[in-house]
Amino acid sequence: MQIFGLPPAEGGVIRRPGETTVGLLLDAASVFSDDDNAQEKIYLDGEIYRLTFAVRHGLAGRWEAGLDIPYVWHTGGELDGFIDGFHRTFDLPEGGRQDAARDNLRYFYARNGETALFMEDSQNGLGDLLLSLGLRLTPDAPLATGRSLALRAGLKLPTGEADKLTGSDSTDFSLRLCGSDSATLAGWDMTLFGTLGALAMSQGEVLADLQRRYVAFGTVGIGWEWVSWLALQLQFDGHTAFFRDSTLCPLDTESIQITVGGVFDLPGGYRVDLGIVEDLLPTTAPDVVFHLAVRRHF
Repeated sequence: MQIFGLPPAEGGVIRRPGETTVGLLLDAASVFSDDDNAQEKIYLDGEIYRLTFAVRHGLAGRWEAGLDIPYVWHTGGELDGFIDGFHRTFDLPEGGRQDAARDNLRYFYARNGETALFMEDSQNGLGDLLLSLGLRLTPDAPLATGRSLALRAGLKLPTGEADKLTGSDSTDFSLRLCGSDSATLAGWDMTLFGTLGALAMSQGEVLADLQRRYVAFGTVGIGWEWVSWLALQLQFDGHTAFFRDSTLCPLDTESIQITVGGVFDLPGGYRVDLGIVEDLLPTTAPDVVFHLAVRRHF
């Protein structure tokens, strides 16, 4: 699903005119799923690394422009042993991955005896570019009220390659309402945030006959400023299914993930995000994603 234009979670704060934030984001995801029925079989085993260069710039008035440039790797990786041990330690379900070969890459999907997706060789390349535009809906002084609301739009361009699973070969458009609220729980130094949106997609080249054209998505979370330089965060993300006409969970099922992490403020205007993402509905998302982001505000 990373090949489609699902936008990153962002709050309701729009940068002031002339302000710029530059970031480098790394996500490392471990994927395993093995499911079948009388008509279909899917087997997904591998690791996905996604490095994104992201820029947000405040424009005149209440507007903000953004650009995300991702580079994607599909590989067998080296995380399987660590994740197996993590699951055993905390008695978490492994979904059959404990019986699979470690650090292997194999993506396979067949329907009615015909193979629709197959990849065993490592791939990498430029992903699909994401252009974004934000409009602040609240008054010009959101910091005074502690509440901010923004309308954000995104346009994903087909710059990746579908046969490498670095892109979908579809042009996608997203529209979402994003809010941040640091006033309601100000006495506990907590901030609430959330997003609700929809994604419209043209027909791509990955399982094209099964691809849905519209997906709904949302985010809700809370951050706690533990100390002046560290905030802890808990976040839930969800979306409806990207594919249809299937009874297999990895394709035609909604997905919910939980993220636990923290935001560190460093000298020189730098900010570092760390997070671990787990799937709450097994096989609808990667088993685990490790997130690292470094940002600088100008």
